[in-house]
Amino acid sequence: MASNIMVAPVSTGIPTQVLQFENHDPQRTNTIDLWDVAPRGVFYTNATDREAGKYLKIVEREFEHCGKSYRLTIKPARLRRSGQETEEYPGEREQLVEEVVRRLAQESGRLRLDGRDLWMTFSINEICEELARTGHRYSWSEVKEALQILHLSPVEITRVDADPKSETGSIVNIISASAFPQLAFRERGREFSETSVQFNALLTSAIKHLEFMQLDYDTIMSLKGPVPRWLYKRLSHNVFYGDHESHVQVLTASQLYQGCGLPPRSRKRDELRKITGAIDALKSAGVILGYELEDVHDGVDRRRKEDIIYTVHLSKNFIEDVTVAKKRHQLIKSDYIQIEGTEPKDFMPGSVQKRDQLRRKRATRKATDQPELQF
Repeated sequence: MASNIMVAPVSTGIPTQVLQFENHDPQRTNTIDLWDVAPRGVFYTNATDREAGKYLKIVEREFEHCGKSYRLTIKPARLRRSGQETEEYPGEREQLVEEVVRRLAQESGRLRLDGRDLWMTFSINEICEELARTGHRYSWSEVKEALQILHLSPVEITRVDADPKSETGSIVNIISASAFPQLAFRERGREFSETSVQFNALLTSAIKHLEFMQLDYDTIMSLKGPVPRWLYKRLSHNVFYGDHESHVQVLTASQLYQGCGLPPRSRKRDELRKITGAIDALKSAGVILGYELEDVHDGVDRRRKEDIIYTVHLSKNFIEDVTVAKKRHQLIKSDYIQIEGTEPKDFMPGSVQKRDQLRRKRATRKATDQPELQF
């Protein structure tokens, strides 16, 4: 992927965690638990809400992840388009742009620490070229607008079930922020324009505590539609973060439909068909080996299908991929403890010695017979 941005060389002050977030494999990307599986996209806006001067509603959703219950709210971004003020929710375009930004963030020298905040710089052209390479074509102005929506649309996630770590058992606020709380454009002609974004607190905390996992970036970008991409991440997080060690997972269409962020349909069969289509897409991509389904009918009218229970068999390649991601995660944490002498709790000042120590560990690993751990 060609770059128009001069990436700063690795300096001695870059924290070890930021160096460990870097990944030189272009087919991999880093994903963050909860933030990347929360239903943050709005894929359909009611036409009546598009009346001139009418504000879009705040979207409220509830979802479950790894046995915990959450409530999510999404506020639309208000922006100016063709001289007119309008409001937009973050949708599929914004998700794809955020995916590419995250992929760029793991390139060497991309991230910088400013106080306690993480920033990165890139060009809009880079985003456009990478989207086109992966089969998603958007214009320069469309990508710029997507970044503005990701900046101007705040997301709030709260945990609504009892948290055993809470003394009162009250609702716990996880985050209230946009994907990019700060956004800056420096336009010197489109070819040489620079864009800087600040990562929100949840992403920054995940990097600080080394709580991220690696996914197959090419698979994510090759899947057609937001639901298969979300389901791929959901299954990956279930296996990686949850207690789902088995290659078999039991899922219900109603829970998946609620969790992926699609709007309610007037006909239940349309919702069920959408989820089955997403599972079939993952089967075609080699993520799912196969599945059985059990129809759940209405208690009064047996002809009316209310839900579907899927028994999903994950493919051997998918399980191996997540297993390798777990090993990489363990190595990243153990490397940090050996270098810093403590658990990752805060960003520690970097040094030439720490950087070289990390490089030696990676070089030694490359000389072993474990090529899958060469990250």
